[in-house]
Amino acid sequence: MSTNKEAWGTRVGLILAMAGNAVGLGNFLRFPVQAVQNGGGAFIIPYFVYFLLMGIPLLLIEWSTDDLAENLATTVPLTF
Repeated sequence: MSTNKEAWGTRVGLILAMAGNAVGLGNFLRFPVQAVQNGGGAFIIPYFVYFLLMGIPLLLIEWSTDDLAENLATTVPLTF
């Protein structure tokens, strides 16, 4: 039984992906805290509603597009 282990193509790609993840996660966690501290606690409800209504479906679309691109052995822009 052979297992193919996925790996990053370049070290720069790995570093950029990690930095993007850290920035995105930091903004997601920091924004609600700052909003409440500055008196904008009521804005947190629409923030999480839009996160659930827009963020999660867009994430699923991104993942499915990636799976489709891998199955067709082509690039993502050509799948549309």
